Amino acid sequence: MGSLRTLHLFLVLVSIVLADVFGAWAIAEQTHTHDLTLLICGWASFAVSFALIGYGLWVVRKFDRGHIE
Repeated sequence: MGSLRTLHLFLVLVSIVLADVFGAWAIAEQTHTHDLTLLICGWASFAVSFALIGYGLWVVRKFDRGHIE
């Protein structure tokens, strides 16, 4: 079984990838339907992805300071 740190970082990474994939899908779909809601959801998803990257970096530093494996 992996460590708490490894599991946490894996889940954050999966969340980043899923947010990016959804954002790309929403923006691509918006070009076909011209639905403003899809465009907003796509850009919001990319914003969440950037926030998750910041969270991932923050949690790595926190784990390092606390010597959490």
